[in-house]
Order: sequence, then C-alpha cells, then structure tokens
Amino acid sequence: MTNDASRSFDHRSPTEAPPTLVWKVMARLDQYDRRRQLIRRFLAATTLAVITVFFRRRSRR
Repeated sequence: MTNDASRSFDHRSPTEAPPTLVWKVMARLDQYDRRRQLIRRFLAATTLAVITVFFRRRSRR
C-alpha cells in the first residue's frame, strides 16, 4: 500500500479495520469504478448514435 493510503487509514486502529476487509473494500471500489466507466462509455456511444441518426433524418428532409 502507498503512503497516502496508509495515512488515510491512520485515524482507524488496526483492530477496527483488518487488512482483509480493507482490501475487499478497495477491490469493490475498483469494480464500481470500472462499471461507471463502462456505463459512461455506453451512454456516450448511445447519445452519439442518436445525434447522428437525428441529423441524418434532418438532412434527408
């Protein structure tokens, strides 16, 4: 673990938060971040597709 991470956990006592729990939480946060990135990409792709279709239909008329 980096110094910043250990600093953030300094206020907690070692007995309060076991390292396994910390690692589990960190892994879950990483998964959540990946999911958010996927959702963001999906939303961006859908909006782009909608915009392109909209402009194509507009140009046809």
